[in-house]
Amino acid sequence: MLLPVIPGRAEREPGIHTPDRGYGFRA
Repeated sequence: MLLPVIPGRAEREPGIHTPDRGYGFRA
């Protein structure tokens, strides 16, 4: 299940999330 995270956190976790609708999602 994918959990939405803030863009700031997404930038700190590259490769672990995929950009979607301007937000990062952790797999």
